[in-house]
Amino acid sequence: MGSFCLRYFLICIFLLLNRSVLGRLVNTTIDDQSPFMFYSPEDAWNDSKHPCQNCTAHPDASMTINGTWHDSTFDQDAQISPNQVRNVSTIFNGTAIYVRCILAKTTSSPTGYSDMSFYIDDDLVAQFSQTAPGEPGFEYNVTVYSNSSIPAGLHRFTVQNGHVGGRKALLLFDAFIYSYDDGQSDHDDSAATTSMSVGTIIGVVVALLVAGILGTITFLLYRRRRLVLKLGNRHTILEAYRDRRPRAHPSTIAPFRTTHTFPSYHHAPPSTTSMSSFVANSSLRQADKRPIPDMQKRDRLVNTTPHNYQSAEEPGPPFDEEDPDIWTFNGTRSEGSERSVHHEAIKR
Repeated sequence: MGSFCLRYFLICIFLLLNRSVLGRLVNTTIDDQSPFMFYSPEDAWNDSKHPCQNCTAHPDASMTINGTWHDSTFDQDAQISPNQVRNVSTIFNGTAIYVRCILAKTTSSPTGYSDMSFYIDDDLVAQFSQTAPGEPGFEYNVTVYSNSSIPAGLHRFTVQNGHVGGRKALLLFDAFIYSYDDGQSDHDDSAATTSMSVGTIIGVVVALLVAGILGTITFLLYRRRRLVLKLGNRHTILEAYRDRRPRAHPSTIAPFRTTHTFPSYHHAPPSTTSMSSFVANSSLRQADKRPIPDMQKRDRLVNTTPHNYQSAEEPGPPFDEEDPDIWTFNGTRSEGSERSVHHEAIKR
């Protein structure tokens, strides 16, 4: 999300600082001598590079484009291709086209009447007809047709001289000029390509900059809030898991307690009971060296011991007072160790 906002902001800045870029139109001239020119009928056209002995039209070559031209005369009574229109055509890739011709001012020798039709992709788009003023000389570089609204692309353009059954007409063709978009930006600062003032541009740039900063701050706060919520959910899950863990039964962890007291021990003559006490006392010392039994075995051992135990005989000698884990004479233990529990159980 952050990278998207930054990229959008940079694109807006670029579009504002760079004016609307359109490829500039470039004019290209197709001279009458170009191999891209097609004349028909071929033998009905005269090339100025090859002087015509019977031709009456002789323009000044220095006034023409590249010093050359092509001419043809439509005439119902012509010796070559009578009553047949003359055509000159070309193919171009562009958006505009212009036709340059030479016009004779005389009414005869040569005839100065002009009768032209223009076709784009075999569609008639315009006509040009003009009667000569009846004076000597020629007009040069006359644009007899122009069209700057042609859809971009490849087109076929044709100029037709005369109409079948029409008047005698002269065509002195000089060149075609067409325009195309070269795709390069036009850096001519003198041309006004935008109506936005410098102040407006600066204001928009500052506004976008502030919006970008606010958007970045909002995104960071949103991301931080999501992180906090995620950590909180994880803590809640851990607490719920901790509450659901199985717990031990109270009976297995309750501390061992005794409610009966042990009789006082006095010195007496040796007897069977005293010997038994001595053996029990020895067993207690051996029990100190063995591993402590688990809680359940201890409980079973305690529960099987009579609670109203009374010795018929005088007990044997007292426990060793040097052992800190041996019961004292008053029935209590000196330290709360686990071994005291075993001593009590074995003593019983």
